[in-house]
Amino acid sequence: MSDATSQSFSAKLGELTSELRSLEQNLKNNAFVSAASLAEFRQALDNIRLTAWTVSELQNARQINRDAHAVTSFLTAERLRRFRQIVKDLRADLDHDGPNWSSQSIDDLQESITNLREGLGLLAYSRKGVPNNQK
Repeated sequence: MSDATSQSFSAKLGELTSELRSLEQNLKNNAFVSAASLAEFRQALDNIRLTAWTVSELQNARQINRDAHAVTSFLTAERLRRFRQIVKDLRADLDHDGPNWSSQSIDDLQESITNLREGLGLLAYSRKGVPNNQK
């Protein structure tokens, strides 16, 4: 990325940060926001937050000449830690309020679990025959 492009992108990040701060104030004062719009916005924010964190960690690793693979391993471990916490919280929610969940929420959760199981199944299948010390 050229210096001009980098500066332009940095300026855009500054503008977006300012917009987000303004939006935060508006959200606090406006309780009547579409649930669907708010859910989509939250998902987009979560995605960009995770991406920004990942890029930041990779930049830090490059600056101190750390192995990028070690950083990605750390990021994966952090995602797994967060996932375990989310599963624990979801289980508590299920125990407490599960019978009141909407059918759509239950279907969405089941679909996510199925997707994860398929990915884990493919990973396990691809590792069959690989000695344990090479995994």
